[in-house]
Formats: sequence, C-alpha cells, structure tokens
Amino acid sequence: MLVRRKLLMAGVAQGLASLSAFGQGRSETLMDTLKGPFKGPSISGSSSRRERGQKSDEVTSSSITVFPLWPQGYLQDSRLKRTEHTGQRGQVFDVMEPRLLMHNFPAGKTCRGAVIVVPGGGYCNIEEGVEGAPTARWLMEQGFQVFELLYRLPISGWSDHAVLSDGQRAVRVVRHLAEQYHYPADRVGMLGFSAGGHLAAITATQCQKRWEHICDGFDTLSARPDFVGLIYPVLTLMAPYNHNHSSRQISRHLEKGETVKDYSAEFTVDKDTSPMFLAHAEDDPIAPVENSLRMYTMLRQAHVKAELHIFQQGGHGWFRKHKLETYLWQPLFLNWVQVVFLSQ
Repeated sequence: MLVRRKLLMAGVAQGLASLSAFGQGRSETLMDTLKGPFKGPSISGSSSRRERGQKSDEVTSSSITVFPLWPQGYLQDSRLKRTEHTGQRGQVFDVMEPRLLMHNFPAGKTCRGAVIVVPGGGYCNIEEGVEGAPTARWLMEQGFQVFELLYRLPISGWSDHAVLSDGQRAVRVVRHLAEQYHYPADRVGMLGFSAGGHLAAITATQCQKRWEHICDGFDTLSARPDFVGLIYPVLTLMAPYNHNHSSRQISRHLEKGETVKDYSAEFTVDKDTSPMFLAHAEDDPIAPVENSLRMYTMLRQAHVKAELHIFQQGGHGWFRKHKLETYLWQPLFLNWVQVVFLSQ
C-alpha cells in the first residue's frame, strides 16, 4: 500500500506538471492553482484489488497519471470532513478530491481518441474496481486514451451542481490535454454506467449550463462530449422509474426552484446533444429499460444521432456477470464509434 501511495503521488506530480499555464495575462499558472496535497484512498479503508496487487485486476499505479479537476483550495468546505476510502471490490467512497486517472497510452501506437469512463454506484460510491478499471483496460486495447473519472457524490454532502460540474470539468481538462498526449481534441467521448450514465448524459445534454461558478482558462473549452456511450444507465428521475439510489440521491439535494424533471436527461435533449449509444437489458431491476427507451425517443425527435440495443436478459451491473449476450455491447459500441466518428 505504501509503495502504491508513493507511485500514485508521482502520478499526481506528473499530471500537475502537464496542466501548465493556460491563458494569457494571469498572475499564476494552472500548475500553481491545481497543485497541493493529493489525498488518495485512506490507509484505514479496505484496499481494492488493484491496491492489493492481484493480477486479475492489475493496473499498476506507475502506469497512471492523476489529474485533479479543480484548483487548489477551490473545494475546501469545512462542513465536509469525510475520509475517502475503498471497499472490498474496489468501490471508492466519499470522494473529496475529484480527479481523472489517465491510463498512460503506449508510446509509438496511434491513438484513436480519448474516452472518459464514468463508473456507476448509485451516487453512493464509485464502482472503480468493477466497472472503471476493466473498461479502461479494454478501451486501451482498442487504441483509446482512457481517463477514469472519480467524481464527487451527493451522499457525501456535495450538491447536485457539484457532482454535475465534475462531468463538465472532466471533458474540458481532457480536451486541454489532447495536444500534449497526442489524441484528437475533437474526439473526446464519455462512457457511463448506471449512475455514471446519468452524469455522462447530463453532461451531454446540458453542456452549456454553468453548474458551478469558476473562471479560468478551462472555461473557454467546450464541455460537450463528442460522443457518449450509456450502458444500463439511470436517465430519468420521474415516477414510476425512480426507485433506485441514483434517483433518491439527486432528489434529496435539489436547489430551490428545481424539480426532478430538471435532472431527467430525456427532458434536456436538444439538437446540440452529443450523439449517443445506449445499451440496456429488458429485465434490469434497478434502472428499468424505460430509461433508455425514453431517451432514445427524445434523441430521435431532436434528430440526434443515436443507436439503441436492448438485450432480453442481463439485469444490471453486467461486469459482475458472465452473460455472453450483454457483452456484445462492446463490439457494437466500437462499431458505432467507428462508423459515426472515426471514419470521418
């Protein structure tokens, strides 16, 4: 664990060095504003499989560069005194330092684009070990530069606006890094699972909305993902489809004058919404298939490029199962990206 912590800190330093001066006439650089103590998972918490070094999920920390999303001191809140920790299967709880984990792309290979992986967890935790890490490995093998997003959670006391602003910020940071890490700045996508699908969808449908007020060089960059994949996503917070942790967590933290409709992604679709790929199981007991059906209908009405795949069986959380049918979403997603974007 101590060795991993040192390696992770080295990754943080590398990431901070990459976020150098951005914008003219500023008295400090983004490296100055973003740097500071990065606090990784608590030693007192249970370690993930990656931290324990098990080969089944091994992605060494030396192959990861960590990019904090926000300037130093921006997220300080005396009311929030939680300690980030991990669960037995690699879930991350109580994220206090939202960040991107960049899986360093192999030198000498051609990069097809960048994908921000957004794991689920019902807005109660982040399934980094089960969804994030396996997806990152798979996408790396397909030629993508991959970033895992560890975002703030409403259950930890953060506002809904804070959570959703992490999605926008992630897209801007990844777009800024494109030239340095040699991937196309106009091929930055998001791939979200369950609650992570909700975060990715809202980022795609409300990319112009200012969830949090901060003014720095990143604000000049587009927060609109160039393509979005939504896998067994939670998208609507409307009854009767809202009986899940994601809906409850968002609903408990509404700002004055807001309603759950404002956070139901299908109602925020317009012609500028990012192209979307959706995959769902008809027997999903947590995020009913109507989430994707309703979303696809609204995308069609807005003339947004979209593709929907419904599997007869598969339930929710496909990475914990071994059903051949649902794993077909992977080649289907790659084909969709290839046809819609990378062949242009």
